[in-house]
Amino acid sequence: MKKTTIRDCCIKAAQNLGLDALSGRLKDGAEGEGEGRAFLSHAKAVIEEIASSFFAFKRVKKIDIYDGEFELCQFDCQVLQILSVVKNKAKQRFCVLPDRVLTEASGLSEIEYSYLPKIDSLEDDIPFLAKVTARTIGFGIAAEYCIVNGLPDAVMWDKRYKDELAAATANRRPLKVAKRRWL
Repeated sequence: MKKTTIRDCCIKAAQNLGLDALSGRLKDGAEGEGEGRAFLSHAKAVIEEIASSFFAFKRVKKIDIYDGEFELCQFDCQVLQILSVVKNKAKQRFCVLPDRVLTEASGLSEIEYSYLPKIDSLEDDIPFLAKVTARTIGFGIAAEYCIVNGLPDAVMWDKRYKDELAAATANRRPLKVAKRRWL
């Protein structure tokens, strides 16, 4: 199964907006120039919004802590929030400062954190699982494009985007159909 890329989301957004020339260039593999680069920027903004507000990406990293503190620059991505510090299966108290974290732990500890996915090019895969589709991100890109360019369709695209996100985040119970009985 082919993974969905940022390019696919940008193509959907261009098609939604009726930008057929841009859609064709993106389909032909043109790299971000002009509006294509703007669409990549809009895609980054949409994915950061989704990751920070709707679907948290979590990782656990083992870090050797010295003197009860560790630097945030030790992580290979942008950390949104430190969720826990665990040493020997016991949670430790911690305090997050702008550039480092203070904790009671020393030595090798597990740090659980949420982060922003890194998007550098149109060929990057969308980092979300099945819940957020290329269509949803395409609606978000279209909304961003309209907002930045002062187009009146911004409200419509933003509503579609928010409705798709609401549907993706809804906790749906599995549908149960009652057994049929003969009378």
